[in-house]
Amino acid sequence: MFFYFIYTIAGVFRVNTILLLSLVFLLLAILSFYSNTNWPGIRFYANRIVLNFLYGIIAGQLILIGKKMTCFFKKFY
Repeated sequence: MFFYFIYTIAGVFRVNTILLLSLVFLLLAILSFYSNTNWPGIRFYANRIVLNFLYGIIAGQLILIGKKMTCFFKKFY
């Protein structure tokens, strides 16, 4: 839900979605290296797995502007 909240904030304030999400999620990923067990709420959101949401947004934007991603995915199958 946090991802959708940040995405909505970017839409409401009409800022660059990828830029805002990149800043927020990269900061959270960096914070994950410094979190400890006393910060359970922060540890939940400050996990490097949140970068997958960012990868999905970037892939979606590339597809929307017409970039072909088949060369990249041919390596995996």
